[in-house]
Amino acid sequence: MRCVKYITLFLSLIFISIDSTAQKSKKALEQKKAKIEKQITANSKLLKEIRSKQKASLDELKVLKNKIHLRNQLITNIRSQINSINEQIDVLDDSIVANTQEIQFLKQEYAQIIQASYKTKSKYDKVMFLLASEDFNQAYKRLKYLQEYSSYRIDQTQKIEVKSALLDAQIELLNQAKEEKLSLFKKEDAQSQLLVAEKREQESTVKSLKNKSSKLKKDIDGKKKQIEKLNKAIAKAIEAEIKARNKKAMSAKEIKLMADFEKNTGRLPWPVDNGFISANFGKQRHEIEKNITLDNPGIYFTCSKGSKAKAVFNGKVTAIIAIPGSGKTVMVRHGDYLSVYSHLQE
Repeated sequence: MRCVKYITLFLSLIFISIDSTAQKSKKALEQKKAKIEKQITANSKLLKEIRSKQKASLDELKVLKNKIHLRNQLITNIRSQINSINEQIDVLDDSIVANTQEIQFLKQEYAQIIQASYKTKSKYDKVMFLLASEDFNQAYKRLKYLQEYSSYRIDQTQKIEVKSALLDAQIELLNQAKEEKLSLFKKEDAQSQLLVAEKREQESTVKSLKNKSSKLKKDIDGKKKQIEKLNKAIAKAIEAEIKARNKKAMSAKEIKLMADFEKNTGRLPWPVDNGFISANFGKQRHEIEKNITLDNPGIYFTCSKGSKAKAVFNGKVTAIIAIPGSGKTVMVRHGDYLSVYSHLQE
């Protein structure tokens, strides 16, 4: 039983050293892949929702662009998994060659032991070998030699068994890796076909929107006016906040909140769980009318209607502004910092 336990432990340690790094990398890639797939599913649902209300809209184009971006990420992820498996296959190939050569050497060595032991195969021969000793000291040395020789022979047998078991396991792992690689190639091909179809949809949507140029420009003018109204309302609310703040010193609790906010700058969560950034802060060229520039007062997130919005950090609601056509705007204070959330239903 001791030998069996030793072999099992020995094999386990070998597999941990060979496979642990590859498994960690594989797990990270699979987790990222699952996240991207979830985002693509959410985008597909959002696209269906938008198309049920209006054909060839700017919102549809934004969702399609993001979906194509995610699809490219997914294909890159699958290729990374294939590269990781290729590395694993190379390591296993080298290890299998090395183990095969070592087993052959051990078997040759063992054959030499068997040939040597054949000459003293009987117990009688071993006894005569001991009795032929010139003195007790020589007899003792010969006895130790026979014991060590026997032990070495057993050890060689165990080494061959362990190496053979390891070789079988490595061959099995290699076969599994090759099957997984083939499966990933099929997935990559399927995703590439979907990407081509989505790019065609994007081209079709862009073409339809360009045909509606006059309506599009009218919508852009309307959006610019909404942004101006929103900016003025936010600026007014911020001015009121500054005046209120100047009249009252911050409490210890507010100072701590502000310090915590500063520490988390750059790590703040999104205000929506399911959605994507459809427009960044500042001046942006229009997706279709390239000669028109929009000055965005913040970051725009596109998500399903009715999605829950949340503050990006602990704080206190200090203003709620209602602007016709832009929904409700909520201002949250985090010490000396403010975050503003617009286009809310409630």
